[in-house]
Amino acid sequence: MKKNKFDFIELLKGLLVVFSYFLLGNLLSSLFYVLLEKGIIPDKHYIRVILNFLIYLILAIFYIIIYHKQIITEWKTFQKKPKETIHYGFNYWLRGLFIMLISNFILVFFLKMGVSTNEQTNVDMIKDSMFVQTILIVLVAPIIEEIVFRMSFKKMTNNHHIYALITGLLFGFVHIITSLNNALGILFLIPYSALGIAFGYLYKKTDTIFASLFMHMFHNAVTIAIIILAIVTGVY
Repeated sequence: MKKNKFDFIELLKGLLVVFSYFLLGNLLSSLFYVLLEKGIIPDKHYIRVILNFLIYLILAIFYIIIYHKQIITEWKTFQKKPKETIHYGFNYWLRGLFIMLISNFILVFFLKMGVSTNEQTNVDMIKDSMFVQTILIVLVAPIIEEIVFRMSFKKMTNNHHIYALITGLLFGFVHIITSLNNALGILFLIPYSALGIAFGYLYKKTDTIFASLFMHMFHNAVTIAIIILAIVTGVY
């Protein structure tokens, strides 16, 4: 691929991977729902929690298998300069985090839009099954999302700006699409895309998915630790 050339075929391939993520997730959910409804497996709360965990675990394994060669190659890239890669990781993460926090602050306190529906849903899920959700959010979800929303688009373009913008906005959009209640709700795209864009730049800068993957895990770990602390102290 020539420098800065945009490959629409690779864009479509990436979008198909994103589509497959939702399709497979819904198919697995429907399958488990039928098993519960038919009484093949007991319809108990802990069973539903386990099945939900299995859906994401199966998806993670599926995409790891599909992209295993690229993952191995990029792991070797990471091993060549791990300290430098992590240094870049924290640099880009802090930039994305700053934009995310500032935009969230403006939306919540100045525009009085309140907490996003997606964020409230995450809080409720953590309250419901804290241990399982912690594993999902910190370990499993970042693996799926980094492969689906970043690695699958890698060959789309060598232009760092275009790549980061497209993948970051797509990443943010899918996080708010199900919770859009009004036109202003689209503004939550800014904080939700901030880290996605930052991680897109990071991926192109380091040429290894493990840079954005480890920072994604770190960010989610910090976030869930704050949420758990808020739950324990009665804030939520």
